Amino acid sequence: MRYLENDKNNIHFILANNIITENSKLNSYLPCIAWGNCAKKISKLNKNDNIIICGELRSREYKKKLNNDEFELKIAHELLVTDFKELKNEEWISIFKICLVYGFY
Repeated sequence: MRYLENDKNNIHFILANNIITENSKLNSYLPCIAWGNCAKKISKLNKNDNIIICGELRSREYKKKLNNDEFELKIAHELLVTDFKELKNEEWISIFKICLVYGFY
């Protein structure tokens, strides 16, 4: 959790998406940021907790400092989390089944 001026706070975290097929396992990672009360609640989660996240995919430009006062323009993609729900094992299993039936997973 990061505390900023004017009593604002945020949290940066990585959402892991593990896709398992018959022949392989693919791991992908999505940087996320949450603000305010959402950030406070997320900071209380544990690694490997199952959650459903609502938010907006965003892209932003930033400057990465190189040698000798040179900068490189970069683009970051991240999920701005607006809400989430922590799932218990039973809920996760039923959602997983629904996703398999409808082809979302």
